[in-house]
Amino acid sequence: MHDVIEFFAQCAQSGTLLTSLCALVLLPLAAWVACRLLTPHIVAMTDDPSWQAPLSALAAGLPGALFVGLSVRALFSDASLACLSVPVGRGIFSLIIAIMTAALIRALWLASQRARQVGRLIRCSAEPSQRLQGIASACGVVSREISDSAPVCILAGTSSPVVLVSAGALAAVSDEQLRAALQHESAHARRGDQLLAAALYFLTDLLPLPAHELIETYRVARELAADSDAASSTDAGDLAGALLQFSKAGQALAAVSSLADQDTVAMTKRLVALLAPSQHRGRTNTVRRVALASALAFIALTVFFIPVMSAQHAPSCTLVMKAGQ
Repeated sequence: MHDVIEFFAQCAQSGTLLTSLCALVLLPLAAWVACRLLTPHIVAMTDDPSWQAPLSALAAGLPGALFVGLSVRALFSDASLACLSVPVGRGIFSLIIAIMTAALIRALWLASQRARQVGRLIRCSAEPSQRLQGIASACGVVSREISDSAPVCILAGTSSPVVLVSAGALAAVSDEQLRAALQHESAHARRGDQLLAAALYFLTDLLPLPAHELIETYRVARELAADSDAASSTDAGDLAGALLQFSKAGQALAAVSSLADQDTVAMTKRLVALLAPSQHRGRTNTVRRVALASALAFIALTVFFIPVMSAQHAPSCTLVMKAGQ
């Protein structure tokens, strides 16, 4: 233990701690702390869901994204030389590599589980009925039908998303409500929510730091934003009626965007936003948007380039370690 403490002390004293593989642990943690400081401001953006959704997803996934970026850069640099120059360093190097490998395997496995779940849903679906096909074509989405008595409407898939609608849903809603529901899912597809969600869950699985509040904020905000887009091209009352019908199913799959689930608080927010928009919408706060987006960009750029800036002013850690022996 004394050797380990001395190793880190020498690295810190020489200014090379942030240029070694140790930066893969320290810098994403620093980014997570910085994002946590911004979290209350992002969560408070309840009147601006179209920006709240991507900003909350970015804040939640940024530490994981930096972990990936720093890892890739470390593979093509001499970041490991300092660790490999002494026995203690080689042990720390091996531990970090083991953690990186385990984290990557875990994230890939969870992503594959979600992909298989979505693939299973799509494979079990059938060609849409004439009614569903006609309304889906008018909304600009590809639809499939699933034999489920519960009212279900979900956007499944990433690169080529498809809207899955259950037989129970077709029996429960009117044509106008079905059109509103499909417009909602079309809004998700246009906004790229299925891609953003896949990236978010992968990055938070890769580096599983506490980010539940941001993830939940993203889930609610993306639905509010899609509701707003859909309400601009259809009747808000029809969409509200569809929400009430689909909420009975309570679908909650991380890999897909479901029209509704059993989160009563989120459902209440969505219904209020649709039926009493004057109480929910505020003036667009451009300054807040720019400030938060700039803050997240500053965190990302600063953390990513810290090793480069440190390397320009630090001596060779290998020489420092050898001199200390």
